[in-house]
Amino acid sequence: MRQDRFIVSRHLSHADVFSIARDGDLAYVNYLIVETGTIVQTHTTQVETHLEESNEEVLAFTIAQLRETFNSLSKELILPFPIDYPEEGIIQTIPKGGDKKKLLELSEKNVSYFREELRKKKMLQLEGKTPDERKQVLYQLMEDLQLSGLPVHIDVLTTPISRAAIRCLPWYVSAMAWRARKTTGISM
Repeated sequence: MRQDRFIVSRHLSHADVFSIARDGDLAYVNYLIVETGTIVQTHTTQVETHLEESNEEVLAFTIAQLRETFNSLSKELILPFPIDYPEEGIIQTIPKGGDKKKLLELSEKNVSYFREELRKKKMLQLEGKTPDERKQVLYQLMEDLQLSGLPVHIDVLTTPISRAAIRCLPWYVSAMAWRARKTTGISM
């Protein structure tokens, strides 16, 4: 393997990295599988919890499930805090710095991105929303697509050709903005 393919030191043989974030009765857990310094798999899951359950309890339960699902044989768990984990021979590492800390921070970023994506998907589901909530979605669309005004008509395109056109849309919008700046000096 080439050197640039390694994420962390090759001496970090096999480890499982876990992080958790809570939103009330929901928890989000990210799992990174590291083998010989390379992240070989990642998975983020949403877990329903009871408010009285601690992060340690939720994380221990979810780790057991994920390790079984992915058939993990790693003897080292890299965690944000110690947990009561029943499996014998497992080493828990709570890193303060170095490569292991960077892996933990990456796992925490993955959780953050996952939560943000779920929030955006939920926001786009308009049924049952108040007029103010719908207007907020339109303002967000206007900002995200860099529109000059609120969208008043949105077509849903479902053909293969229209899906290909949608994939090209960010490039098209970018090219149009560049062209407008070049010809008029005004940004879109």
